[in-house]
Amino acid sequence: MNLPRTLFLLLPTAMLTGFVCGSAHAADAASLEFFEKKIRPVLAEKCYRCHSAEAEKLKAGLQVDHLEHLL
Repeated sequence: MNLPRTLFLLLPTAMLTGFVCGSAHAADAASLEFFEKKIRPVLAEKCYRCHSAEAEKLKAGLQVDHLEHLL
């Protein structure tokens, strides 16, 4: 599995989930559930060491430990 390619495919899907669901509340809940179950575990395992608030040095100015930073 090519991790960067996978993340770039999954992240837009997670963000767009909110726009295709019926109601705003359902969209927010579905998007959050998708992000927490499918996206955050991959980010935590593969990316947080260098791209989080806990990183010794934030690489490339990219912080991925909160959805707001990704958006």
